[in-house]
Amino acid sequence: MNSVKPSMLSLFLLVTFSAVNAVLFTPALPSIAEAFNISPNTAQLTISLYLIGYAIGQLLYGPLAKRYGFKKAIYIGSILCMIGIASCIVAEPMHSFIYLVIGRLLMALGASVGLTISFTIVSSCYDETEAKKKLSILMTGFALAPGISIAIGGFLVDRFNWQSCFYFLAAYALLVTYLSSRLPEIPEAINPKALYFTHIMKGYFAQIKNPILILGALIMGACTAFMYIFSAEAPFISIKLMQMPPGIFGLWGLLPSFGIFLGSQLSAVLSKHISTLKGIVIGFIVNTAGSVMMLIALNIVFKPSSLFIPMAILLIGNCLMYIQASIFALSKAQDKANASAMMSFLNMGLATVFVFSLAIFPRNFNVLPLLYIALSGLIGLLMLAVLFQLRKKSH
Repeated sequence: MNSVKPSMLSLFLLVTFSAVNAVLFTPALPSIAEAFNISPNTAQLTISLYLIGYAIGQLLYGPLAKRYGFKKAIYIGSILCMIGIASCIVAEPMHSFIYLVIGRLLMALGASVGLTISFTIVSSCYDETEAKKKLSILMTGFALAPGISIAIGGFLVDRFNWQSCFYFLAAYALLVTYLSSRLPEIPEAINPKALYFTHIMKGYFAQIKNPILILGALIMGACTAFMYIFSAEAPFISIKLMQMPPGIFGLWGLLPSFGIFLGSQLSAVLSKHISTLKGIVIGFIVNTAGSVMMLIALNIVFKPSSLFIPMAILLIGNCLMYIQASIFALSKAQDKANASAMMSFLNMGLATVFVFSLAIFPRNFNVLPLLYIALSGLIGLLMLAVLFQLRKKSH
């Protein structure tokens, strides 16, 4: 193991790099729709295309790190992200929504370096026992990052304008780049063939043959969809329909993050006492209960607590399912690096499909909980498929 350890601040900013870039600007979505005279569905392309870039990026940085080393991979991702942010900043003076959309895609392709490389650094610098402790801390931070980011974004939109979100993200990207340059050197085996297309495809194709990995990743993807659908829909429900100021929306946005935090702590406790599959089942029950509660509450009393409290409850189960599903998905994988990349790709890919599907639904507050109930049904079917696979293997 490497004698010089990375700072937790550097790792925290790196692991949350993509999540912060994904959602910090979401309180600005109604303002963006007005600024470019576009529909809410069109404005949500800034989230959908980000998720596409995020999914694709998961497959890029493993090979890049193997070819050039993890520091150069971080620099490549940071520079790409900053180019994307610059495109978003000039979109308003250029009066071009296309610049904003392209910028968001580039931001995603760049920022997605953080999650992949941070896991690589932790596994390289610590033994297995210490690595689990560090990853637990980082995952708690990763869980809290979206809510804190939305709160910051709401404050910036309220006090300044929607472009200020991207100036903040530019400063964040520069800080990530600077701290990454100070990370300790890790002896790495550079593979000149790592970027060969056949080499990449062979590694990933082997993962597709693992049904446990695929099913676990799809459960994770459905869980991820809950959060990103909320990021896309909640600003319009809260700011437009409930007439909530962006800053207040940002503060309410902390409540779902508290649910994620509780879910991550519950997962850590339950992991010592129950099986991974039982953890997924418990998470599924809590998640479904929260979805149904939201549908009922919004139709009884149309106010922020009817939206955010059920969302926090839902995310307790959602986070529990997500963590347990990730453990389950990788449990039988031999090539952890490629398996992790494929898992992340399927995870974000499925979430992207659901966010894109928002365009076909009418703008109505009932759409959000109804979509959530449909997602819960999909998770139920995936869980049945998992049980079928396990029973098949036992025979």
